[in-house]
Amino acid sequence: MPYKAIVFWWNNACRSVMPFFRECAAIGEYRVRVVVEEALDATRTKMGWTVDLNTSFQLDVLPSDDCQSVSDRILGEEKDSLHVFGGYLSPTARRYAALRAARLGVPYCVMAESPLNMESGLRKLAKELYLRWGVPRKGRGIIEKARHLFCLSGERIDGSIAAGWPIEKVRSFGYFPEPQITGESLAQSHDALVRIISMGYLSHYKGNHVLLDALAYLNKANREYVCEIVGSGDQADALKRQAEALGISHKVNFHGFVSDPDLKCLLARSDILVCPGLDEPWGIRINEGIHLGMAVVASDRLGASDVLNHAHCGEVFRSGCAGELYLILDELISNREKLVDLKNRAKRAGHLISPSRAAKYFLEIVSDTNDQAKHPIAVWH
Repeated sequence: MPYKAIVFWWNNACRSVMPFFRECAAIGEYRVRVVVEEALDATRTKMGWTVDLNTSFQLDVLPSDDCQSVSDRILGEEKDSLHVFGGYLSPTARRYAALRAARLGVPYCVMAESPLNMESGLRKLAKELYLRWGVPRKGRGIIEKARHLFCLSGERIDGSIAAGWPIEKVRSFGYFPEPQITGESLAQSHDALVRIISMGYLSHYKGNHVLLDALAYLNKANREYVCEIVGSGDQADALKRQAEALGISHKVNFHGFVSDPDLKCLLARSDILVCPGLDEPWGIRINEGIHLGMAVVASDRLGASDVLNHAHCGEVFRSGCAGELYLILDELISNREKLVDLKNRAKRAGHLISPSRAAKYFLEIVSDTNDQAKHPIAVWH
């Protein structure tokens, strides 16, 4: 084995990554250690997430008042281990540790989302300049010594290459949580009415305004449906006003954040999961929809849409294109055989995004001393 252990450095111990760490440990090839900056951040706590403490590995939470010296100590203890830094640009303990590892010659790789510009107006222009000029300079010292970049935005690696990463170091990757609810645990509704659901923050970049426009087209075509929108955010009131103006408020229910039992009930009644984000690194709700055996419809600017395309287990539309989303939804509503087929395809594709499959793929790559070795483009291939 080329390394004594694998040490993951992450922001918190959330359920989007802990199952992957656990599976890396379960394979038994390496001892696994996880270092986090906090147990769980406020945003995920508000969403009802909890700290995943079901671990078979050492979990260290860095003290906020002494994170640099503790990071130095861990790097010293694990100088013969491979360190995996979850992010490298923000001024965090992870960036500090990555820079120290580069200077000390400690082996490491990076897991990070491809840089995105989700701003608007002048802020978008400023962000574009930062991405073009600032990011490559800021990351250069870490990029040069890193062994790999596991891009958490799927196969959309252009942003990472623009940030200065040599293409031969970049691997397509993503997020691989365990399903919180499985299709087998849901008492699926057989109501004749097609039910659509969208989940997540109600912010502009999540694209729910595009979904509402598509639903208005369905209404004009006299299609029968009901849509559940779950989540809250700064666009909640604007979206309610939009639904009212479009004449579809009687077919769209806004729930805000809901408890896990209530979400389970909503999902059990739903047929189609729509993920209309304008531009998002991944989109974990796509994982959830696949594991649930739902018909998943997603924007092509979500990293996880790569899974839908490759496994043919969902439909993908151009980001921001309400007309294209309408056409997909219209066909699924009017063609029940296709709707059922898409659900069955999703059920069969769940193994492609399992934490165990992701862990095996990751360990095969980092254990391979031949940098030119050929591996599949992504876990789901």
